[in-house]
Amino acid sequence: MHPASRVGRGRVCMAQRRNAGQALVELALTLPVLLGVVAVLFQLGVLFVAYMSIVHATRDVGRWVSVHPDTTDADIQAHIQANMPSTISGQNLSVQVTPACATLSNGRCTQRPAGATVQIHMSYDPSSSVFLPTRIAWGFFNASVPLRLPPYDYFVMVEQH
Repeated sequence: MHPASRVGRGRVCMAQRRNAGQALVELALTLPVLLGVVAVLFQLGVLFVAYMSIVHATRDVGRWVSVHPDTTDADIQAHIQANMPSTISGQNLSVQVTPACATLSNGRCTQRPAGATVQIHMSYDPSSSVFLPTRIAWGFFNASVPLRLPPYDYFVMVEQH
């Protein structure tokens, strides 16, 4: 082999080493940002799943109340706790049914006659599902993550029974 060809290959190897070192430095600079973006996307996904679970649960409760209007609010709460999706905890859940029915009169809820409109209002505090810091301050940049999902209201009409 000619000595000049060996020298040329040596120069290529040195250039490849410099490029590899440059790529490693670029990776070290960009990797924390990329991992941060991925972590934020996962957190937003967790919050979105929790919100969609609240929407689904509110609609299920609304359909159940429209068919079973002659139940007390305590029975509705028990139904909600028994049928809550596993993605949300019942401890951080707030449920209001309007019109309220604390007691039954002759087995009927007089506040919810057939054809009446019933409102189901659910809100959820997802703070137990948040795994990232909720407040970020860096120089002039200051941001915070809300720890309350927007409440969800659902209106149904009581069916004939």
